[in-house]
Amino acid sequence: MACSNLADELILPIQQVLLGLLLASANVYIVQNGHRVEECASMWGGVVLDLDSDDPVCYTLEIPGSGASNTDISIPLSGNVSDLIYSTYKINQTALVRSSLQCQSTNNRYHAAYTPLTTVIPGSGYSTSSLPSCFFNLPVLYTNYAASMNSSREGISGTPCQVRGGTPADGVGHHLPSNLAAVFTGEFCTCTSTAPESLS
Repeated sequence: MACSNLADELILPIQQVLLGLLLASANVYIVQNGHRVEECASMWGGVVLDLDSDDPVCYTLEIPGSGASNTDISIPLSGNVSDLIYSTYKINQTALVRSSLQCQSTNNRYHAAYTPLTTVIPGSGYSTSSLPSCFFNLPVLYTNYAASMNSSREGISGTPCQVRGGTPADGVGHHLPSNLAAVFTGEFCTCTSTAPESLS
C-alpha cells in the first residue's frame, strides 16, 4: 500500500471522530420516528432503518429551529452540512445512526466516551458493522410523528419537545440531555423565542 493511501486511511477516521464531536457540541441530535417513512429521505434527508423498533422508522439529523410560534421547532441539517458529513468526510449515515443508538443503549446515557479499538490494522478502515464503541454518539430521541398533541402544543409530535417532560427515570431517549434541555424549554416549545446559535 502506498504511503499516501495509508495516511489517508489513518487520517479519515480521526477526521470522522472529530466531526462527530463537533456535531454533538453544536446541538445536533438524531430524531427517531419524527417523520413519515415515505417522506424520510426525499423531504428530510433522513434514512429508514429497522434498529430497535418493531417496524422500520425514519432517522434524521436535526438542530433546534426558532421555536413553536414559527413552526420550526426542529429542523434537518442543511444540504451543505449534509454534503460535508456524507461526501467530504465520507461518513456513512446508517453507521452514524447505528453507532449513536448503540452507544446510548449500551451505556444507558447520553454522550458516553469513545473507546478506540486496539486491534484495527492501520489502513484497513472501519466497516459499518464494526465501528468502535461510541465512535459516533449523538443523542437519539424517541419521538412519534403520529402522536396527538396536547392543547398547549408543548408535546409537539416528532420533535424534542415531545420528550421535554421526561426524566432519566424514563430511560435514555425518552428525556433530553442537559444541553438540549437548555434549548427546548417550555417557552421555546410553546411561544416565540430566539433560537440559540447552532450548526446550520
